[in-house]
Amino acid sequence: MKIINGMKANTQVRDKDVFSVNYLYEGKDNTRRYDIVLNFTYMTEAVSDELIDCLNPEELNYLKVIKSDKRLKSYLYGRYSLKKAVSVYSNGMQLNKINIKNGIFGQPVIILDSYKAPGGSLSHCETCAVSLVYDETLIMGIDIEEADRNVKKVMEHNLTGHEASLIKNQVVPEKMMYVILWTAKEALAKCLKTGLTLPLELYEVDKIEKQDTYFKISYTHFLQYTAFTYIFNNYVCSITYPKLIELSFDITPIVQ
Repeated sequence: MKIINGMKANTQVRDKDVFSVNYLYEGKDNTRRYDIVLNFTYMTEAVSDELIDCLNPEELNYLKVIKSDKRLKSYLYGRYSLKKAVSVYSNGMQLNKINIKNGIFGQPVIILDSYKAPGGSLSHCETCAVSLVYDETLIMGIDIEEADRNVKKVMEHNLTGHEASLIKNQVVPEKMMYVILWTAKEALAKCLKTGLTLPLELYEVDKIEKQDTYFKISYTHFLQYTAFTYIFNNYVCSITYPKLIELSFDITPIVQ
């Protein structure tokens, strides 16, 4: 058993990967194939040996400056989730050989020595970390929250009149609608690589369309993007991506 910053480690991490193939239509006869990996890692009360073993020396050194147990936990699970997705994407690269840097707005930057580095997006809430790894020529963003998180106080002061009408016209509870809007805006901000540094109304959601297993979302000011929002196991997860892509995720393995 390892101890990091006073936190004991156990030996199990529960995570799942989803592999997806996407197609971008670039004209009548030109179709390009993209591979994407989506990882969900469920958090436990303790820190796992697996989480620590996935870090490289630089990342292990960074642990020494983390003072908060909550921050330590989110850092370890976030790094683990993203590295697991990168490992699957790169055909089994060893986790501690994968380097994750922070970009200027905190976005993850993947650095690999012997493999063309993909793009990546990362999110976590209190009990789950989720990551998305994709071809570097794509732009994607992901965000996850617990479905019962109370974001209404933050959202209602930045809600547009149009978004208020969307909330009233949906069949899901109002509290959850706020979470759906929040994750859709966060995922878009990660696509733009700005974080939520712009006024929230600029990320305004234009449409929320209920599909069989998800909500399809479009944006007012960023017409080139769309989002899928899934609700499962008390989580709300939004994935934002360019409209040109035909996205086909099967999240059944995660829901089960």
